[in-house]
Amino acid sequence: MAQAANNKTIRNKLDAALASISKTIIIKRSYKNKDNSDVTFTSTIYPNPYKLLKPYNSTLNKLIDNKTKKYDKLEKSLEIHRIISDEINNLLQQEYIDNTIKELLEQKEQYTKQKKPALIKKINEQLHILTNPNLIEEKIGENIDKIAKLDIDINKLKDELKLFPQKILDEQTKIIETILKDVENTDKNDTNTIKLREIVQLFGRRIQKGIACLGITVYTLLSNIINGEYEALFYTKNDNHNDSATGSLQYFQWCKESKQFWISDLCRVNNSRGQSTISPIEVLFDTIEDFSKKYNITENYLMVEPNNSGTDILLRIYRKYGFEIDELCKLDDYIPMKKVLLKIIIINRLITIQDKILQEKIKKDNKNNTYITIL
Repeated sequence: MAQAANNKTIRNKLDAALASISKTIIIKRSYKNKDNSDVTFTSTIYPNPYKLLKPYNSTLNKLIDNKTKKYDKLEKSLEIHRIISDEINNLLQQEYIDNTIKELLEQKEQYTKQKKPALIKKINEQLHILTNPNLIEEKIGENIDKIAKLDIDINKLKDELKLFPQKILDEQTKIIETILKDVENTDKNDTNTIKLREIVQLFGRRIQKGIACLGITVYTLLSNIINGEYEALFYTKNDNHNDSATGSLQYFQWCKESKQFWISDLCRVNNSRGQSTISPIEVLFDTIEDFSKKYNITENYLMVEPNNSGTDILLRIYRKYGFEIDELCKLDDYIPMKKVLLKIIIINRLITIQDKILQEKIKKDNKNNTYITIL
């Protein structure tokens, strides 16, 4: 019981530590190409980006709610139209009427045995209509009147619904851009403003083969930030070529008792003609791994969509960087992969400065990717 309490304390401290990070972190790394030439990368980490948009959360959430209600209203109108139209078509088919009468009689017999008079009465009302041609015609007429009262152009409504998500996205993006301009005009030297501008440029406007990378636009990026989806955003760039990678880090309790880091939104954009045998994705993984170890995170996770044209390729790439499918973790619609970072050794006593032997052991074990936690 005490052990569980201690583990909970550690997780709470980690939550607090992650939440307290605010400064942008810049890391330089050097690698060797296959031809032994040097290549350098610069990685930028933006921890806790949600803090930058906190003042605008209520405004943007209200906007999202209003647009969602409008979309739901249109979709509901289409659904009502479909239900009524289906009923009209069914009542015009004798085979449907005969089959329905048969099913209703079977249900009536069952409800009679169960002594459910209210349900029997409802079935009798339906049978009364279906066994009377005049009442069927009357029912069809009522449904036609209902469609007329809806006063909608069904084809126009379908087109509007089809275009609606993009219209919402465009409008929300414009409003978000307006908010960003307001922030910039308020204080161009404000640290948060500068950081926010960088994030939007680096993560919200990445184009790959003419389209937004992974479908992430300015709006989706800021929406995810507002909803607290990201613990940190990572950007890695080859200093010698126009080749970069981005990714996000999420802190969720999906596969284990404790939370772990999940790497998401991985995207590489290579607009360089130059050659480098080191991918910025590899550097991004290394940077995230070091960031994770700093907070005693024992595994990094990511997920791959199954039954996709690129699934096998992604699995092969991620295995190359040390990730393996986690058979014990079950996620709907995704294949979870993990990379073990640290082996945790628990020592149930306090460490003191005078305990030189243990201090030396910690230093030695850290070189072998082993971290000692003192409880």
